[in-house]
Amino acid sequence: MMIQKNIQKYFPKHLKEKFTTEQSIYVVDYTNLSKSKKGVKFFDSPPKDIEYFILNNPHNIKITGLPFGRKSFRKPDGNIASQCECVIYPKEGDETSWICFIELKYSNTTGDEKDEHPRKARRQLFKTKYYYQSKGVFDRSNTCYLFISQPTQPDPFPNFSISEPYLSNLKSRFNTIIRVCNGAEIVNPQLLLITPEFEYP
Repeated sequence: MMIQKNIQKYFPKHLKEKFTTEQSIYVVDYTNLSKSKKGVKFFDSPPKDIEYFILNNPHNIKITGLPFGRKSFRKPDGNIASQCECVIYPKEGDETSWICFIELKYSNTTGDEKDEHPRKARRQLFKTKYYYQSKGVFDRSNTCYLFISQPTQPDPFPNFSISEPYLSNLKSRFNTIIRVCNGAEIVNPQLLLITPEFEYP
């Protein structure tokens, strides 16, 4: 339980709304879509009122998701820091386990603003990864997955691409995998699979 113990040590408030299940996790964000105060929510069955990111869990591995609120992270000067939507990890996560961060973009805009969403999501994901990794919540031995999801758009996403050299460098140097997709599958506590129907080519 290394990951959760380290979160308890450095970010105890993040555990207040933890969601633990042995089922698949459906991740949604109500905030911008309906101006709702419900924010980021997890479900273990598909919600009917909103599109979602799914972390499929066919082997019923116990996993925990933590939603981040607007004030989950602070800069040294006390101002609110940018972050992604949530983190998910195996409940018994240790130094070999995966950890994943997810940012959802529900886009009703067009043109330049719409094209900027995935780039902004990437910045938010890397910042959140840094907050956790800099405190030792996880380290390089933990494969870190960064998922940019656009639930209202079908894959593949036409307005964002990531070069293969960039992806290879990120994996070899930092043990980090970033994908633009609306879902992934848990293979075991050490590995996630981005299947062809989910993965941006």
